[in-house]
Formats: sequence, C-alpha cells, structure tokens
Amino acid sequence: NHVSLAVTDVERSAEFYQKLLGLDVVSRPGNGGINLGLGSSFLGLYALPNPGSVNHFCIGVDGYDAARMSEALGQLGVESRISTNPLGRTSGGDQLYFNDPDGTPVQLSANGFQG
Repeated sequence: NHVSLAVTDVERSAEFYQKLLGLDVVSRPGNGGINLGLGSSFLGLYALPNPGSVNHFCIGVDGYDAARMSEALGQLGVESRISTNPLGRTSGGDQLYFNDPDGTPVQLSANGFQG
C-alpha cells in the first residue's frame, strides 16, 4: 500500500517527487507529512529522525480488522501495537504496527488507505 520516507524538508521532497514522477498530493495528515499518490497506493514523506531512510512500509489487507489481526499476530508470538491517533491519517481507521525479525517496522491497513 505505501512506503514512508524520513526526510529533512517535507515540501522540498514532495516537489522533487512531484516533478520527477508527476505525482499528486492525495493527503496531508495532521502530523505534517505529505502523501503522494501512486495509483491506489502512496509515497509518504515525513520529517522524522534518520532522514534518507525508510521509516516503515505498509501492506494493504482485504477484510482489515486491526484488533483481530493484532490478536492473530500475538498467537504467533509477534508483539504489535494499534495506533488510534487521528493525526497520523486522513483516511482509514486504526493502524496496526509490528516489527519483522530484523526490526523493520511494518504497518497493516485496509486496502485503499490513502494516508
């Protein structure tokens, strides 16, 4: 569904990707980020620590239910957290996060989530 990048200047990065790839802004979450559309997916740009790195990637899931999926992850021994913070999104519901075995942050959300 999307990849979120840590950047030093959100507006400058958005202009770069808009010019380079012809992307349009699909949402501006309350946390100051900008999400640029990639079909039904998006590229998220956020002023976060460690600029130049991937902050997380998200997989869109059919039949998304954060609580049910968190419980299933727990049964597999995977610790997860559910974010209910409305500043981190402009569409969709609660977001589910966990780390893969190497520590890479992974997010699950509903298919079609646009930030």
